[in-house]
Amino acid sequence: MSINLDIFYTAFLAISFIIALYDFLFFKIPNTLVLSLLGLYVIKFIVTGHFGDVWDPLIVLSVTFVGCFALYMMGLIGGGDAKFIPVAALWCYDLSLTLFFTYMSVVGGILVLIYLKQEFLVEPLRNGLKELLAKILKFDFYQSFYQEEKENPLYTKYVPEEELPNEDVRKLLIRQEAIDASEKRATYIPYGIAIFWGAWIAVHFSS
Repeated sequence: MSINLDIFYTAFLAISFIIALYDFLFFKIPNTLVLSLLGLYVIKFIVTGHFGDVWDPLIVLSVTFVGCFALYMMGLIGGGDAKFIPVAALWCYDLSLTLFFTYMSVVGGILVLIYLKQEFLVEPLRNGLKELLAKILKFDFYQSFYQEEKENPLYTKYVPEEELPNEDVRKLLIRQEAIDASEKRATYIPYGIAIFWGAWIAVHFSS
């Protein structure tokens, strides 16, 4: 791996880490960050000059996207995951797709077990980390995030009532508690963490 490619892959992992952290904090993957990874890959592709190999990466991106879209339609992964996985797979194509998908699946399985069985232990850590970052960055994560997401009452179950930023969201929380849990209960799992670890393993152990 050349020095130039080292810079690209370092940037790829850095942005992927930010995506994973954001997914952990808010159960959401920003489209802008995924698009930035895609754009960065295009720049890397142009710099390396492998124009004769353009079809193989496109096939990887397309097949992975179709597979992830199917999983999304079945409710097994979120929309952000369905976009992040194909782009990460595109980056790992020249490294090791086997390592990427294997470790992504392993870490994803661990996350499922944690969030299904021990979610009550994770939530204090998640909320505490948001408070710490808010103090360091002097940014109101709750107000910014819920201004956009307050129409989705399922998100409110993850935030203590006293931490909700406005009365509208508190009303959504009350409404959510009145919904039949057997029909509307949703467990959000930050698969962005698993995707990041799969990418990190592929980058560091296939070079």
